[in-house]
Amino acid sequence: MGPSGSVLGIDISASMLAMAKDRAEREHVTNLALRAMDAASLDELATGYFHATLIRWGLMYMSSPAAAMASARRAMVPGGLLSPQS
Repeated sequence: MGPSGSVLGIDISASMLAMAKDRAEREHVTNLALRAMDAASLDELATGYFHATLIRWGLMYMSSPAAAMASARRAMVPGGLLSPQS
């Protein structure tokens, strides 16, 4: 990430995003954007949008983990890092 990087946090749950926003504010994180989206369909994000995708504790809650992984891969730059960490 580094000093010029940014993070986009995605969750289908607005309440989870609210908790993430509160924590980011407490920790003075300024390079975080949050969006309510279904990870299985990231169609509104351009191809090559991400350089890295981390999925932590998420795949087990998704109705279609394979679709989410395929969607994340499509939204990444070629050779980007995809790391499922469930």
